[in-house]
Amino acid sequence: MVVTVTGCGSGRADFLSGCTAQVSGYQGVWTDIVRGEQEVRFLAPDRLTVRDLSSGQVHGVDGSTVWDDDPETGQADVTYNAPEPFGPPGAQVLIPGRDQLSRFVDANQQRYLVQTEPAEAVAGRAAFRLRLIPRPGEPRAGERLLWIDRQTCLVLQEQRDPPEGPVSGFTAVRFDPPEAMAEPSFPPGTLVTTHYYGTVADLAARAGMQVAEPSPLPAGWRFDHAYLTIYPDRGHGQMKALSWYYADAGKTALAVTVWSPPRLPPGTTESLPLAPGVTGQLFRTEISDWPGIAWVHGDLSYSLSGPGLSREQLVTLARSTIGP
Repeated sequence: MVVTVTGCGSGRADFLSGCTAQVSGYQGVWTDIVRGEQEVRFLAPDRLTVRDLSSGQVHGVDGSTVWDDDPETGQADVTYNAPEPFGPPGAQVLIPGRDQLSRFVDANQQRYLVQTEPAEAVAGRAAFRLRLIPRPGEPRAGERLLWIDRQTCLVLQEQRDPPEGPVSGFTAVRFDPPEAMAEPSFPPGTLVTTHYYGTVADLAARAGMQVAEPSPLPAGWRFDHAYLTIYPDRGHGQMKALSWYYADAGKTALAVTVWSPPRLPPGTTESLPLAPGVTGQLFRTEISDWPGIAWVHGDLSYSLSGPGLSREQLVTLARSTIGP
């Protein structure tokens, strides 16, 4: 797939046409506006580490394994089969290559108009600019500038909300592969939280849970994704959370989380009976402020939440998981 964007004063332009060099790896120093200087090492096709030089925190990728390690707190997060193996968008822009840059722009086409511009050298490399201008109706999307290496399509520098916004970018970069990079390993005593993606049935089996899915679902709702989080044992037993989501027209319609051992969200507002011996608790989610309902059934607790769901819809969906 070839991505084209609107050029500035030159009609349509294929900004990937000049990125012809394929590199087997690179390493350098990236200055982040929040975290400061970071040591970046990439080994094709899918190994990447970004280490904060001040805190020692590491974001790493090895195939579909993604991890974050914070030696100051002695805690780490590992996802063993990440659907987006290069992790969060902040790490993705450090990856070289036409395909990665193409996917990055494609993912932002609905939110931004993209324009190409000439630019000066960055970290001693010839570069051009991509200007991402928020589309109408995207008030939360600020304007962005990306400086792109002309030969490799590596993002060399980024500026948010130009022309006054802060700039992150490489202060030094060289295109030679680093030495063999190790798989994730953590010092003894590190508390590791693990995550897995998959089907509800496969993840429930991994967690040793017998779960029920709400049904029937409204027309148009489709399963979107599911993941399992296993928290470290801090002396009170190991906690597991299985979450899955249904979407309607590409937007989240319902979020389901099952906890073992049971736990209920704070801020419940009303209790109501769902089944003999089972009482539901209405609540609103802390981050998204969605209406929700939670209850304990056997050795598990459930919570259902979603934007625009009525009290009656929540109760009906909850009762469908409990059975007669």
